[in-house]
Amino acid sequence: MAEPAGIETLLTEAAEDPTLQAALIEWLKWLRDERRSSPHTIHAYGRDLVSFLTFTSAHLGAAPTLRDLENLEARDFRAWLARRAAAGLGRTSTARAFSVLRGFFRWLEKNGRGRNHAIRTVRTPKLPQAVPKPLNTADAAKAVQHIGLLASEPWVATRDIAVMTLLYGCGF
Repeated sequence: MAEPAGIETLLTEAAEDPTLQAALIEWLKWLRDERRSSPHTIHAYGRDLVSFLTFTSAHLGAAPTLRDLENLEARDFRAWLARRAAAGLGRTSTARAFSVLRGFFRWLEKNGRGRNHAIRTVRTPKLPQAVPKPLNTADAAKAVQHIGLLASEPWVATRDIAVMTLLYGCGF
């Protein structure tokens, strides 16, 4: 399974340090071979990491090395989160990107490449909890009518319509 073209190149261009480049390539291989992530997942994770490395380059004033990543503090991660929020990126997107970062740092630590405990202290953005919307009366009536059409026998249709009507009447 090959990831969409270019993500390995983008990652290695975002990191000038050969040690960091090697770690990034190994991480991509691990995602592909051991985690068996889909090519689109690998590409999305890579884009999130490129975004972070690009921010870190500007934030530190130079392309980060692996040691620089180890020495980042919680405020550096929070600055990246704030930059994403200021750019208008959604909280769900930012939460996923931060999850990618945490996963990358966990992988670094697990494989003896480096560690950063500060990332563990940073909280991800709170995600909105959507509440399901109830059907309006017209949609509920259509659902009740159509449920009867799915039945193989008339008595099953009658039963299903009765159950749907009861559930709608109870507020479910």
